[in-house]
Amino acid sequence: MIAQRLLAAGIFGLGAAAVGIGTGIFLLGPAAIADFSAALLGLARGAGEALSPPDADNEMRFYAVFWIAFGVIAIRAARTLPASLGTARILAALFFAGGAGRAMSTASLGAPHPLFVALMWIELLAAPALLLLSWRIKPADAR
Repeated sequence: MIAQRLLAAGIFGLGAAAVGIGTGIFLLGPAAIADFSAALLGLARGAGEALSPPDADNEMRFYAVFWIAFGVIAIRAARTLPASLGTARILAALFFAGGAGRAMSTASLGAPHPLFVALMWIELLAAPALLLLSWRIKPADAR
């Protein structure tokens, strides 16, 4: 029972940190969260200092694991449709939210490389199309 409580507390803490960090990066940008986190941990980092290529590479490789997990869950959901329709809808909504994050970045900092602009439009247009398709599946189909 103690092990279960400790595990639940640890996993909850990881989840809460992920929601906080992800929300902060989504709304404020990575530099603001890096500055806040460095200050919180007592590490030196100058306010407004641009993220260096090693910083960006380090962060992207961390988040790549979650992108891989998203992909594995999406493949599993696709293979078990219509039973996993709820999961598919959540994944499509998350994909759209990623595109919205790119749009926020573009609006606040300017257009990135054309590749990322194209990806933004794919995310913003494909996700709603997938959600619309998901609503065309009748409950009787979900057996």
